[in-house]
Amino acid sequence: MDIPPLLLFFSTQMYTATDTSRAPRGPFYWPYHETHTYPAGLYLSQVSLRLHRFDDACSLILPFGIGQNGYARTSDGALFGENQNDELPEAKNVYHSLYQPGHRPFSEMHGITLGEVLNNWLSMVERGDWKVGRDGVEGGMEEWKNADRSGEWEKYVLPASW
Repeated sequence: MDIPPLLLFFSTQMYTATDTSRAPRGPFYWPYHETHTYPAGLYLSQVSLRLHRFDDACSLILPFGIGQNGYARTSDGALFGENQNDELPEAKNVYHSLYQPGHRPFSEMHGITLGEVLNNWLSMVERGDWKVGRDGVEGGMEEWKNADRSGEWEKYVLPASW
């Protein structure tokens, strides 16, 4: 039995896979891998009770891709969308790499934890990076695009942890 991905914080905007012929699976695993449209937002990752039980992992799914500007990074320093086997890594727009750890040699199967993401968000508010109004973070979903901008991207990278 599996526990499906659970949407915790949602957007009114939708994630839609742009090229389903080249991307046979979305950001989730079987049996959700063939779903190509769903609400953008912060999800608790699905949990397989037969495999590793990492029920504190999460993924932020954006309604648009970020990364092609070459600033957005995973915790291991990799560019978003890069193929590490390429001679010269090239950044690409992706929808679900923000806050992700990248390569973790000692805990590869475990995604970033919900606590790490929420602590980052709290820090963004406390430092004044994000202004919060009646309807939430001012700027809405567009604020995530700062993760791929010069002078801003470092705020969106969580430190590597093991």
